[in-house]
Parts: sequence; structure tokens; C-alpha cells
Amino acid sequence: MSIILQGSTSGSVTLQEPAVAGTTVLDLPATSGTIALTSQLTSAGVIQVKNATTTSRGFQAAGTATDFPGLTVSITPTSASNKILVIVNAWFCGDSPTGNYYLKLQKNGTNIGQGGGNDNTGYVGNAAHRQLSDGQDTSNIQNGNFSFLDSPATTSALTYKIQTQGNGGQFYYNQSAANSHFFMQSSITVMEVTP
Repeated sequence: MSIILQGSTSGSVTLQEPAVAGTTVLDLPATSGTIALTSQLTSAGVIQVKNATTTSRGFQAAGTATDFPGLTVSITPTSASNKILVIVNAWFCGDSPTGNYYLKLQKNGTNIGQGGGNDNTGYVGNAAHRQLSDGQDTSNIQNGNFSFLDSPATTSALTYKIQTQGNGGQFYYNQSAANSHFFMQSSITVMEVTP
């Protein structure tokens, strides 16, 4: 059975019943507004956003890739054709003036967003890189920020995380190596976007 709404001056709108068995519920908003037609909707946009932030502070030994505490986030794409935009803002510092310190982006345990170089520990393609110069004050906290557009081609759950790795001394996160009153907040944000 169809419902016909007559216009105030002329014309009408017909609500047609669906050609399916069972009960269909259409929830209308509780506030005033306008219902958009399919032709009025844009094809590109943000579908969902997931975020993780951390003010956790501490240090890790150099030489082995280690998870950056608190910088792990999961998202399940609604369509295999959509992409995932990853945005990272991480604060860190090394205590060796000749050490190299890296941020690495992983998806489900595999490095992604890789660059083209390698450091002397043999790790290839790190997503962000900061180095303390000879004689640089180790109270100088570094900021590693980058974005990466991933094309996972799946509707299965995805886990993105940041790892740290260095080749000298220790790696401090969300604080400087020499001065404990420089405290920061790091974050990772993932957004499902339509192509």
C-alpha cells in the first residue's frame, strides 16, 4: 500500500512500499530539517574517524623496533573500495648526539608508508626520521608528523600502529631526554574516506 501526500498548492509525494518481505523501519530525525535526495549527496567524504592519543612518558632502548605506547588504533572499513587516511603526530627525543631515531607505521604488523632509504641498522623505509646532531642539547624534543593514504581493499578490521627504532643510546617518548618537564601528547588518527 502506498501513501500519497498532497502538496499544499499542487502536486503530490508518494511513499511507495518496499518490495520485500518483513518489516522495514524508517527513522526520521527528531529535529526539523530537509531530507536530501541521492542526487544531492556528494560521492567523496569521510565515513568514519578513529583516534588514539597518549601522554604516556618513558624511554626505550635503541636497536630494536618497539611499539610507541598508546599509538595504536583499529578501524573496520565499510567498503573495500574506500581508503584509509592515517595522520600521525608524535613527540620523541634521543639521548645520543650521534644516534638516528625513527618512527615506523605498521598495518596489521607489516611496515607501510616506507621511504626509499635505509639507516645503518638495516631498517629500510621509515615513515619519519629525526636525528640529533653532534653537540645538540638532548632537551630538544623532536616532532615527527606525517600522513599516509592507505588502500587496504578490505572490509576486515585493520590495526595501525607506530613503532620506534634507533641506533644509539635511548629513545624517549612524549618527553625530552635531558629535561623531564617537557611533557607532550602524541596521537594517531585514521579516517575512512571515499575515493
